[in-house]
Amino acid sequence: MRNVLLLLVMSVFLGTEFLAIPTPAFQLSLYRVMVLAMIPILAYLLRQGNSPVIFNRHKYAHVIIGVFIFWLFWGAISILWAIDLISWIRGLFLLTVGILAIIAIFMGTRTMDDWQILVKGVWVMMTLLLLLGFSELLTNHYLFADVGKLDRYGTFASQPLTRMPVTIFENQNDYATMLLAYLAVNSILYTRTRHVLFKGIVILASLGAGFQIYMTDSRLSLLMLVVFFALIFVLRFKIDLRKPHIYTLIGLGVLGICALAIIQPGFLGKFDQLLIIDKTERISGDIARVNMIRLGLGFSAQTFGIGIGAGQSQYWLENFAQLPLNYVFNLHNWWLEVLVNYGIFVFIAYISAYIMSIYRLFQLRKVEDKQFLGTTNALIAFMLIFIAASLTSANNMLIEWHWVFFGLIFAYINIMEDRFILKGDKA
Repeated sequence: MRNVLLLLVMSVFLGTEFLAIPTPAFQLSLYRVMVLAMIPILAYLLRQGNSPVIFNRHKYAHVIIGVFIFWLFWGAISILWAIDLISWIRGLFLLTVGILAIIAIFMGTRTMDDWQILVKGVWVMMTLLLLLGFSELLTNHYLFADVGKLDRYGTFASQPLTRMPVTIFENQNDYATMLLAYLAVNSILYTRTRHVLFKGIVILASLGAGFQIYMTDSRLSLLMLVVFFALIFVLRFKIDLRKPHIYTLIGLGVLGICALAIIQPGFLGKFDQLLIIDKTERISGDIARVNMIRLGLGFSAQTFGIGIGAGQSQYWLENFAQLPLNYVFNLHNWWLEVLVNYGIFVFIAYISAYIMSIYRLFQLRKVEDKQFLGTTNALIAFMLIFIAASLTSANNMLIEWHWVFFGLIFAYINIMEDRFILKGDKA
């Protein structure tokens, strides 16, 4: 089972085009085939009683998995009110593959050794993508991306510093979000290895990831890069943020914004645009995102909070939008995507599961072993920055690595609950 899961988590980083079978509604990639192949394997495990799936309400990990099963059920019955059938099929398929991946990793990862092997597999694939990103920056040769779409100003050939790495992703923002997860993986492996050489490789890889995030020109991802390391620092040294410290941090933040406004006069203008209500056809990307939020909330209200149905948001934006969107019809907001497509009940359940995960990880920080503490801190930091980082992607349903990564987080919580919390062990 371990080897099958290792192939599954590694295959997600091959993208949707590699050895893919086209269908009218979606691409059947190698990763998706492997996830679907897990269905009979999981069914066999359940039949044999050879899996830790007996529900235990005291285990947060089990409650969290229950939330995702409820989400899948709600997505399935949303066919009753979904308008566009093809969009529903596509949306439900992506949701099913994502949740099945989470369940497979959760059920198949029994020990910390199993978990660490999967994390190492993720690290290998992410590192290969990092190297591919450097190849794109150095050679201006893109294996998977449409350079014409990416190089909007035609400067990549003559001005190398304007090049952006994208690797297997649709755009640089999606790639930058993955690099943030890569930083968390690097942090985990740094604390879990004793080999000085590998520690050095991890540090270099993290520096390379930070540089590539900068080169993607993804403002929010760059900000989350800084926040990630700040969180790791605070969690690592258990800094007590009392009122004077909080005031100092706020003051430094204000001074930093003022400095940016002086050095880069157009900086504050980016935020001014968000306050403008513009009904013209030619608008900035930021205003288009605000319009998407307004429209999405309106769609949710029109359906009385039950959601417009799995995969329906793009169809609704294309056909019912009353505000300009620059001909972009993805919500570009993961949290809004969950709310609009699947309704208030799924949204509240998902938010609750997310908060429960972070809360349980904070409880696990009581385990004083350096390896466990370093791993827990990295996962907490990632989950906190993902709240904002997820806003950079056009459609997180298509960002399939994030389902795998959260499957690993939930599996870690499950293993640690068995090992320390439910048994009352203390490191």
